[in-house]
Amino acid sequence: MTERELIKLLNKAKDLPQFGGGFDASVETPKMWARIAGELGFDPVMKHRVYTWQEWAQFYVHKFGGMFRHSFAYGLSVFALMFGGWVATVNASFDSVPGDTLYPVKLATEKMQITLATSTERRAKLHTEFAGRRLQEVNEISVSDRGDKDARIKEAVASFKTELASAGDQLAVLTDGNSTEVAAVAAAIEQKTNEYASTLTQAELGDNSKDDVDSAKEDVERTDAQAIDALVVVHESDTAEPSREALERSFRQDFQSVKDRLSLSLGRLSTVERVLTNLGRIEASEYRGRINKAREVIVGHDRTLGGSQDYAAAGGYRRAFDLLRIVSTDVKVSEEIIAALEIEITTSVATQEEVADATDGNPTSPPLGEGEERVQPASF
Repeated sequence: MTERELIKLLNKAKDLPQFGGGFDASVETPKMWARIAGELGFDPVMKHRVYTWQEWAQFYVHKFGGMFRHSFAYGLSVFALMFGGWVATVNASFDSVPGDTLYPVKLATEKMQITLATSTERRAKLHTEFAGRRLQEVNEISVSDRGDKDARIKEAVASFKTELASAGDQLAVLTDGNSTEVAAVAAAIEQKTNEYASTLTQAELGDNSKDDVDSAKEDVERTDAQAIDALVVVHESDTAEPSREALERSFRQDFQSVKDRLSLSLGRLSTVERVLTNLGRIEASEYRGRINKAREVIVGHDRTLGGSQDYAAAGGYRRAFDLLRIVSTDVKVSEEIIAALEIEITTSVATQEEVADATDGNPTSPPLGEGEERVQPASF
């Protein structure tokens, strides 16, 4: 039997009584209900149900409650998707630097953290942390192959200075508050400023960024001094253990830093003198006078350094740091003189090398005389 023949046979048999055919619902249904109702004790007369107002109220509460739950669930799903996308974007922005597409998201997230901070102490620490992020960006830009590196570095350094100044402002606001909080914030800032100074010194940046970096270093020094002064004030009013430990650590670091800078400056001066002697220019008045001045401002500080140690040992940190700053200021003067001398000597030697190379390539140039040597480049 084919499929078509089977379908035709079923169509013929569908109305047979044996298969339930010939059923009239309008006639048979009331009869069936009367029989079933009589057996079960129900009312055989079918009537339309009349609902009370409580039933209608329950119905609409349930109906609208379901609609609300569906709407809330939908809104929650949309929020979850949006929030999840925002979190993913924020996480992706952490590695961005000035000039990148996601960098504004990174800054907006930081501003939100500052806005939501519940205390001055928290805001000061956040600004300090964000200042460190700006220096990380400077390093990342300097070693990358991104375009407009100078402009990006300038923006990052400017933002670093802004965050550092904000941290100092929050510390100033906090100074009149709880001494424990002041000591904690000042110690955190002072510790970070040492890291910042080291990072700025070691950063390999071009000449176009030198002025910006030098300005940033000065800001670091001012903020460091502000943090130390706050610690000293707390220590003098309340010799609490945290402030004393922070001052001891800071003094040891600053003392060693000044000593290292003194030794390095003296070594650089010796190299400058040696190179100028080889060039036959050591007695030139413009060089001799500047070398003497650079040496005079840094020699004879052993007594000052020793005095700073004595004051620190006795708990007189204010005077101890004042003496260190005196020596540091003199070292800075010497460093500037030495740096200028090194640049001039290196430039002069490079010019002589160019002239010597040009002369060697000219067949009409006179040969070197007996005992004469070409000037070698200076090495510092």
